[in-house]
Amino acid sequence: MIKCVIFCEFDVNVGPVVRYQYPKYMSNEVFGALSDFLIPSPELCGKLITARINDKDFVLGQPIVIFNEMYDRKKLEFNLAFIIPHEEYQRLAIYENFIRKIAMHLTVLETFEGYLYDPIRKARIEKICEEIFTNLSHGVSHCYLRFDKYNILCLDYEKKDYFLPPVIKDWHVPVPMANLNLFRASSTDLTVVKVMNSIDGKKFVKQIKAEVQVPDSKIILCLQHLHYQGLIDFIDLFQVTNVYRVTEKVSMILNEFSEESIRHLSKSHEATEIDIFNYFCMLSDKPVAEFLEENPMFLQEFDIELFVAFGVLKGIICRVHRYCVANEPIRDEDKQFKANHERAMEMYNAGWLSGNVSMDEICCSINQEQRAIENTLKGFSTFFNK
Repeated sequence: MIKCVIFCEFDVNVGPVVRYQYPKYMSNEVFGALSDFLIPSPELCGKLITARINDKDFVLGQPIVIFNEMYDRKKLEFNLAFIIPHEEYQRLAIYENFIRKIAMHLTVLETFEGYLYDPIRKARIEKICEEIFTNLSHGVSHCYLRFDKYNILCLDYEKKDYFLPPVIKDWHVPVPMANLNLFRASSTDLTVVKVMNSIDGKKFVKQIKAEVQVPDSKIILCLQHLHYQGLIDFIDLFQVTNVYRVTEKVSMILNEFSEESIRHLSKSHEATEIDIFNYFCMLSDKPVAEFLEENPMFLQEFDIELFVAFGVLKGIICRVHRYCVANEPIRDEDKQFKANHERAMEMYNAGWLSGNVSMDEICCSINQEQRAIENTLKGFSTFFNK
């Protein structure tokens, strides 16, 4: 996982500057100490340069110089570089390949189209930096960078560790882990495009099947393909009756995930990592509805579905599933609860009250909320979490 993507250049008025960076990482002081490596003399341009920033991070870039009479100094100097933590050094060859491709692509665009000389088109680089960081941080194997309508660059990381496709259930919710619009624009598979159009991080698989209206097996294959490419991941169906439990990773909110959690979760960006840490701890081992009742100010600053999805995907919290088991065999003549007897019999005969079928599966199968199902089964079953 990279820490930052920066684009620096030589400004005719102030000299070497960081023009764009995402997220904010490099101060003027740090850049000043590294400027001779990021915007070096022409003799070093066109070569990969790695420079140590501190004990934890290093910068990797390939400075470029283009000579032309139209420039103020008769030359244009720039560099798009990555800030990489030392634990990623074993992947250096991968990042070097990405840097080479980006440098070559920008060189071609500038040489033949004056891309960076045009301030309007150059402004697109700020968005490019964000897209590179977002996609590579989530391990996306195909990162598509759209420089303009006609120029798209793909950073393709071929996965060497093959794994079995995930078992996808109807109650699973596919969550985008990258910008699906970029992948959608380059995909020639109409079924994959239809499936991507239905993925919003809230619809569960059964809803997507009903909306896309192609064979279920093809939809599952499309979802497995998107998961393999690192474009989506899966979480459980969200309900306010869901229960979650914090894991040992919750402390990472205070260090590794501090900036990311504030950036993605806080509506006003005024919440602190301490606030987010405390809310995750208070959410543990109780229904979401109870947590919201105890913390009425929470929804003013956070979206509860996004909050839970972030926690699950980062491993900060895990789902505590709910199951039910029949107290005793339900018989036709056992009608002390007449209003709910028929529905309870259907669930019992379907094998859902064995203690091995989660409430998510039952809810999805009969299109009812967990709370309504528990009211139906009251007196017939015992509920437990695990």
